[in-house]
Amino acid sequence: MLRIRPFRRLWMVTGVASLGDWLGLLATATFASAQVSGDAAKGLAFGSVIAVRLLPALVLGPVAGVMADRFDRRYTMVICDLLRFVLFASIPIVALFSENAGVTIGWAAIATFLIETITLLWIPAKEAAVPNLIPRSRLEIANQLTLITTYGVTPVLAGLGIAALDRIVRSGNTTPPEWAEASNLALYFNALSRLAMALVVYFGIKEISGRAHFAKEHGQSMLRQFLEGWKYVGRTPLVRGSSSASSAPSPAAASSSAPPSSSPARSTPATPPSTCSSAPSSSAWAWASRSGPPWCATCPGGAGSA
Repeated sequence: MLRIRPFRRLWMVTGVASLGDWLGLLATATFASAQVSGDAAKGLAFGSVIAVRLLPALVLGPVAGVMADRFDRRYTMVICDLLRFVLFASIPIVALFSENAGVTIGWAAIATFLIETITLLWIPAKEAAVPNLIPRSRLEIANQLTLITTYGVTPVLAGLGIAALDRIVRSGNTTPPEWAEASNLALYFNALSRLAMALVVYFGIKEISGRAHFAKEHGQSMLRQFLEGWKYVGRTPLVRGSSSASSAPSPAAASSSAPPSSSPARSTPATPPSTCSSAPSSSAWAWASRSGPPWCATCPGGAGSA
């Protein structure tokens, strides 16, 4: 799997992004709590940043996949990473020039909200790029590798990393300057990792370029596509159940996870058949093959030409 160079690079980018996400979660929360004194105030600052970090997924999650499908995947990822680079770097920089703890914590919360909102666009663009890089038969292995990296390895590395960094910074007898605090250094590292990711994606993984053309071809506006996604979730028990189990369901993306309720249960590979005219997207197509003919959510009548 990792012998495929474009996928290997994307997997490395995903790993760095996941490490940065977990590191950013810990760093921004501890950074905010360090700006105030008192246990109650520290706990409130810590919890507020965590809550703000979860808010975009609850509010904007359903439309993120629809928006991401409108633009070129590679450019979407690059622009998102550059914006996150600026936002992560701005959090400790604002603290250096502001003596007001309220301003510092407030900007940390705003920047965190914006970072998570941008991440909601980055994720579906990355997910839609995977089928363009590897054979269909290896998609399950690729997904397993990504899940292990994202939720098994990087959270542990992030926790160990920030703990080790804090121990190193405080190993001397003197108190480190504010810019050298472990949370600040972690935020700077996170910002630079986003810049590196943008460069790798732009110059090293050109194969992921592309976007879904179904909206223009079928005259669908973003609002119409979003509403149809919710309608599909509402009338399909299988998708409705999986969406309700998710903390931030994307109805448009969910519509690609199962065939219509009138069809028999079928497995859903991650790419459409070669005869389908629709490009792979993160939210608009679905097809199955093992126990029925392939069908596509964007082809006329919901059926592919195969």
